[in-house]
Amino acid sequence: MKKWLYGAGALVVLTAIGGALYLRTPAGPHFDAAAAKTAAESYDARIIRDAYGVPHIFGVTDADTAFGFGYAHAEDDFATIQDTLIAARGMTSQYKGKATAPQDYLYDLFKVKESVAAGYATEVSAEAQAIARGYAAAMNLYGAEHPDEVLPGVMPVTEQDVLAGFAWATPFFYRLDGYLQDLFAAEDRPNVSPWAQQSSELGLPEAVRGSNAFAVAPSRSADGHTRLVGNSHQPLTGPYAWYEAHLVSEDGMNTLGATFPGVPIMAQGVTPNLAWTHTVNRPDLIDIYALEVDDETKPTQYMLDGEWTDFDRSKSKFRVKLAGPFSLPVTRDVLWSEHGPVLSTPSGHYALRYAGMARLEEGGPVQNLGALDQWLAMNKATNMGEWREAVKARGVLSFNIVYGDKEGNIGSVYNARMPRRIEGPEWEEILPGDKSELIWDDFRPTSDLPQLWNPDCGWVFSANATPFAITDAACNNDRAAFSSTFGIEDRVTNRSRRALTLIEDDSSITREELLAYRADAKYAPESTLMKFVVELVTTEF
Repeated sequence: MKKWLYGAGALVVLTAIGGALYLRTPAGPHFDAAAAKTAAESYDARIIRDAYGVPHIFGVTDADTAFGFGYAHAEDDFATIQDTLIAARGMTSQYKGKATAPQDYLYDLFKVKESVAAGYATEVSAEAQAIARGYAAAMNLYGAEHPDEVLPGVMPVTEQDVLAGFAWATPFFYRLDGYLQDLFAAEDRPNVSPWAQQSSELGLPEAVRGSNAFAVAPSRSADGHTRLVGNSHQPLTGPYAWYEAHLVSEDGMNTLGATFPGVPIMAQGVTPNLAWTHTVNRPDLIDIYALEVDDETKPTQYMLDGEWTDFDRSKSKFRVKLAGPFSLPVTRDVLWSEHGPVLSTPSGHYALRYAGMARLEEGGPVQNLGALDQWLAMNKATNMGEWREAVKARGVLSFNIVYGDKEGNIGSVYNARMPRRIEGPEWEEILPGDKSELIWDDFRPTSDLPQLWNPDCGWVFSANATPFAITDAACNNDRAAFSSTFGIEDRVTNRSRRALTLIEDDSSITREELLAYRADAKYAPESTLMKFVVELVTTEF
């Protein structure tokens, strides 16, 4: 009996040890703090903060400036940048717990890590690689100097981590998360995006999830000046926290602007020659296909053009935080069809195709990584021609852009990496997944998109609304001139209604008037809120 008890006890001990080893979170890659400090010595940057604390970074090369910028940003908000980095590796749930596990699964489903690694050499210029490398070196230096602020396993940061942040986060600006969540019932709807998480945590109402932009040409300005106002409604905390800085290099960069955590360049700003600002738009850059599969529980094939076709299969592997140094390893199937990644839901199996997704090539998935190069070119443009050439790259997947320069030029672009779809189908609905003609492989040039350059009316604005009502009625684009496959939004926000009301009858806009228009807080009678108020006060209870 004693031998049996001893044996059982030993088995229990061995099982406990094995379980502990199985659940113990593996150590991350080795981080050599001394090597990080040595690597930082190759960069030459100076950080000067003004009275508001805004960093002005001066470097010899663009990479030097990116290094200085990264260090300044880390000084101010390393915790948020660190969260961005772990998300860019598909490791959020290892640090944050099971509520964020769907995000890590989607990271693997979208093949972010392998596609960034495959596309890095061919999709990113040497100049952009150097900037990402400099920014990563700053993170490593900061981590070496402040080890108490660094989560286990986060260091070292690589330039591919920086670029993966673009690939992972940018589709959520045009609300990819909303499309995905709509495939689930309310009771099983997962948290699939950092934006949804941030909105929930901050309690942000729809009214503040927007931006304003105004450009006034000399012909409409009281003193003959060109003016551009950017009024971003970005939050100051969370994964899309807005951060202001001034970047200067001897390579030709000189931009005062703002950007997001983990982004080593100004997303919008002003240079000695020109300025631009973004607002969020909602083009239709996502298509969802309902698939007919061979087995609803564990499918291996789907129907395409009358034939059963094998899924491309792989595994999603991530860890979910438990307690202390322990985390649960999770493995899930990842399926891809000819359309793209496949999401299995209680209501069926759906394939996704969206702007910015990895493309499967013979050697593996490759990611579109053009955003950093495009923003770099926009930052260094010296005139309207160079700036508009930069926008043609379509590396930045969405955003309205409003522009102005010292030569008196103004303009607005409904920017989007717009799919080239066939006319006819209802692209905004769930599509049949068995027709290959509905699988697009190309994108429209920027010249096909709504834009206004130097309109006779002398002004343009943007307020997260339709691009067909952004100036005086006589100068607006006609919706009928653009393909219905673009899915351009119809909405007219209260901010856009008020802008039209305030500016349309003002033929000579002063600086003070423009600033007042920017700060206007009234509600138009036609706005949704005012209609609700009127209904409320006139209803008998």
